[in-house]
Amino acid sequence: MRKFTRNTEVKANDFACVDFGRWFGRRVRHIAVSGVSQQYAQRLGGAVDALSQVVADFDASAAQEGLTRSAALDQMNGTAFVERRRQDMERTFERHAKLSADLDALQGQGPFTRAYHAARMTDGDVAGAAWNNFQPALPLTFPVPCLQVWGFWQE
Repeated sequence: MRKFTRNTEVKANDFACVDFGRWFGRRVRHIAVSGVSQQYAQRLGGAVDALSQVVADFDASAAQEGLTRSAALDQMNGTAFVERRRQDMERTFERHAKLSADLDALQGQGPFTRAYHAARMTDGDVAGAAWNNFQPALPLTFPVPCLQVWGFWQE
């Protein structure tokens, strides 16, 4: 019976390949952060526009009845469906306020500031849509290599 042995000799090239792979992966990540953050900001604007329409419609309906938003919400009770709809609208108002604040912080900002405000990019629906439609491209703008250098120094 023949014994199989494993070659456990580690070569310097093996470490170089791993190091290069790690380095390259981090460079790609910094390129992607710039592109995805731009997509996120654009999608965020669309989400805020859509939510603004829903909020405006609700407020207009309440105003036609002589009610404030909170008074209109208070009147939404009686059946399980109407109460569930009231809860939906409360969540919509909260999400609209949060996304509007995020959009105010990100709107018109360049890639450096968007990277700085990355913690504001927390909406799962917007982030998922941005990531699903993100297509990496050759980075030809000044901020991308700067972000790569910044990422290099963070290691």
